Amino acid sequence: MYWEVGKGGIRLGQDGLTDAQRMENKKIQSELWSERTKVLINLSNHPSNFWEGKQKEGWEKIIDIRFPNVPAGYNSHEVFLLMENLLNEEIYPLVEKLEGEGQLFFMVQGEFSLCYEILPFLQKMGAIAVPTTEREVVEKEGKKISIFKFIRWRII
Repeated sequence: MYWEVGKGGIRLGQDGLTDAQRMENKKIQSELWSERTKVLINLSNHPSNFWEGKQKEGWEKIIDIRFPNVPAGYNSHEVFLLMENLLNEEIYPLVEKLEGEGQLFFMVQGEFSLCYEILPFLQKMGAIAVPTTEREVVEKEGKKISIFKFIRWRII
C-alpha cells in the first residue's frame, strides 16, 4: 500500500520509507556485501552441499535449515503458527549464536505463503539473498527438460 504526499509525489510504503530512502538502503546493502564477512542461512530444501562451486563463492559460512512441510490444508493462522515455531525453535537461536560473526543473509525458498509470512522477520535480522538463474531447455527423447544454471546472487 502506497500513498502520495504533496505535488512532489513522495511515495511512502508500508515500511514508512520514501523511494529515495529505500534506494539508499539498497546501496548500503550492496556496500556491505563487499566489505564484511558473509554468512548465508539457507532456508530451503536445497542443501548447499549439492550446489555448484560458483553458487558457494563469496560466502564464508553457509548454514542449511530445512524448509518445513506446509500441508495444503493449513489455513493462514496455522501457517503463521508454523512460521512462529520455525523462528523460535531454529532461526532466532541460530542468529543469536552467530552474533558478531558477520553480515547475515537469508535465502528462502519453499511454500509461498510461509515465505511471504517469514520474510519481514528475516529482513529485520539481515539481508535477503536471491539466487538468480538462467533456464536452458533441452529436448531429450521427445521430452523437454529445464536446466537452471546459477548466475549470481541478488541482494534485496
